[in-house]
Amino acid sequence: MYKSVQNCQNCGATLTLDDMRLDNCPYCQTVYPHKSQGQQHAEVVNQMMGQMMQQQAQVQNQWRQAYGAPPQPGYGTPPPPGTPGSPYGDPNQIAQAHMAHAQKMSSRIMLTVMIGIGATFLLVGLIIALTFAL
Repeated sequence: MYKSVQNCQNCGATLTLDDMRLDNCPYCQTVYPHKSQGQQHAEVVNQMMGQMMQQQAQVQNQWRQAYGAPPQPGYGTPPPPGTPGSPYGDPNQIAQAHMAHAQKMSSRIMLTVMIGIGATFLLVGLIIALTFAL
C-alpha cells in the first residue's frame, strides 16, 4: 500500500506520490497547482528562448550582411521555397554540414600528402639519376 503524501485541495482525497505525478487529481480531475505553474513557467521560458534566438539570428545576419553573405531566416521561420534552410537549430543539418566539411578536408589533406610523396620520389629519383650520370 502506498503512503499518503498529500490531500487534494479541491475534493480532499488522499493522494499518493504516484497520484501527484499525474497532471490532475484522479478523483475530481482538478489540475494540480504545481503542474499548472510548471506549464506556465515552461511557456515563459520557451517564449524567452525564442526571442533570444531571434536576436541571435539578427546579429548573425548583420555580420553576414557585412561580409556580403545572404541572410539566413530567423528562428522559427521556415526558409523561403527554393533556398537552403538555416542549419542553426536542426541537429541533423548541423551533423551533415560537419560531415561534409570533414570529408572535404580529408580529401584535401590526402591530395596534399600524395603530391608531397610523389614530388619527393621524383626529386630523389632525379638526384640518383644525376649522381650516376656524372
